[in-house]
Amino acid sequence: MATWAVTGDQYREVDRKMIEIKRRLSEPGGSTLDPQMVARRLQLILDRPSASPSGSVDPQRAAEIMGGACHGLEALERRLGIRLAANEAARLGAVPFSEETLLGSRDTHVLVACPRASLLALRSKAPDAFYYKRAWYAEESFARRLPTARWRLIRVEPVPGSTSKPWAAQQATLAADELVPGVCEMACALVLHYLETGERLLPAVYVRTTDTDSSGRRVGLGRFSPDGLRIRSFGDYADYYIGLAAARKSSWRRDSYPARTNGRARPRARA
Repeated sequence: MATWAVTGDQYREVDRKMIEIKRRLSEPGGSTLDPQMVARRLQLILDRPSASPSGSVDPQRAAEIMGGACHGLEALERRLGIRLAANEAARLGAVPFSEETLLGSRDTHVLVACPRASLLALRSKAPDAFYYKRAWYAEESFARRLPTARWRLIRVEPVPGSTSKPWAAQQATLAADELVPGVCEMACALVLHYLETGERLLPAVYVRTTDTDSSGRRVGLGRFSPDGLRIRSFGDYADYYIGLAAARKSSWRRDSYPARTNGRARPRARA
C-alpha cells in the first residue's frame, strides 16, 4: 500500500476547508454542508500523492537496490504476523536513505522495516529463532521497550576494528554516518533476514548495542547458530568475540514538505 507525505499546500487546503466548515456551522440555522461530502473531500486531499522527501527513496526502489537484503512490511506480516497500524505504516512510506547510500551499503548492510514491537514480542512471534526457551531478560525493561517504527540500515558484521576493545574504545571505531542501534532493532534485522533467506548473520561473534540491563551491563547479541540467536549482557571489558553493532544514519532531508506541530510548520531538520 502506497503511503504519501503530506505537503504544505495540502495542509493549507485542509485548513481552508476547516475554516469554511466552522464558518458554516456558526451561521444561523446551522450548516448546509453534507458531513460525508466534507469527509470525502478532506480524505482526497490527504491521499493525493506528493514527492518523497529529498535524500529518500520509495520502498519499491529500495527493494530493487538492496535485493535479498531488503525486508519490508510484507516480510513483517508474512514471517512474523506483524501488521503495522496506519500511522506506523505511514512512517515507513518513504525509506530515509538516498540511492547512493543504499548502493554503497547493499553488500554490507540489511535494510529492515522495524516495527513498534518489543524484543519479547519478536521472540513470541519466532520462538525457534532464539536461543533458550526461557529468556533470562523476560523481566528486563530493555526487552519490553517499544521502539519507534522506522527503517533501519543495519551492518551485517561488527564495525571493522571494534572487536578486542572495551566499550569506550569501540565508540572511536564508529563512522560519522553511523549510530549504535538498540538490541530490539538488531534482533528484528537478524531474525527477519534469517526467516526470509535462511542465512544466520553474526554466527561466531557478538555485537554490543546501545541498551543496558538492570545492572548497567551492555546488552549484546550474536552467535546466531542453529540453536538460535543469543542475547547476552557484557561488562565494558575487551574480548576478541565482542564487537560493536552499527546502523547507518538517515540521509533524509525534510526539505520536500514541512513537518507540523500544533498546526505550524517546524524548522527544517536533518532526520
